[in-house]
Amino acid sequence: MTAFSAHVSIGGSLLGAGSASTPAGPLAGPSGGRPFSREFALEGDPHSPSLKLFGSTDTDRYFLYRPNRIEIRTRRDALIMGVDHPGATLVESAHGRPLNEVERLYLTGNVLWNAIAGPFAGLLPGARTVAAGVGQLDIHLPQRADPLCPHRRLLIGDDGIAFCCDYRMPHVHPGVLADMLSAHAFFNGILIATLRRARAIEADGRPGTNSVLDVEIFDVRFQ
Repeated sequence: MTAFSAHVSIGGSLLGAGSASTPAGPLAGPSGGRPFSREFALEGDPHSPSLKLFGSTDTDRYFLYRPNRIEIRTRRDALIMGVDHPGATLVESAHGRPLNEVERLYLTGNVLWNAIAGPFAGLLPGARTVAAGVGQLDIHLPQRADPLCPHRRLLIGDDGIAFCCDYRMPHVHPGVLADMLSAHAFFNGILIATLRRARAIEADGRPGTNSVLDVEIFDVRFQ
């Protein structure tokens, strides 16, 4: 596999749009602090965390995500804006306040690359996979590959299919998150969970009832 393309939607309170007082910018979403939701066509590399995101309403530009850089470019590939190390502004104090435009795009790119290329994450240079118990697999990624979520634990059913992914993303949430994985489908022989619902783990160890991040994958093509 050398590349993939997909049509996806992403939304939820973790990507909540800024308040009415947030300055408008090239990535601005809805105002009033409402949950952010968008559809994207995207192109990515399964062996390197990078994505090109084409927003459904962005007819003259696209967004480029890498772990250490975000860019906004015209469809003719002219650079409009670039930000190095955008994750540096996502500190613990970010929890509870609206993300700015660059932070939101950075988190979106991170989540969507992992949603599509998750089956390949353990093969990245420097990655380690460790059996953590029956039906559990820990994946440790190098910080340079995923500064937001370098460690995650897959819970795998008796059928060999992952149904949950536990992880921490302290830059945007104070506790443990669990991605509930469902509606699995094969795309070019690769099994992908087309629905991901991230829920916060409660004090009793159970996932909460409300989803804080939703990803729906409509189509994927691997090359």
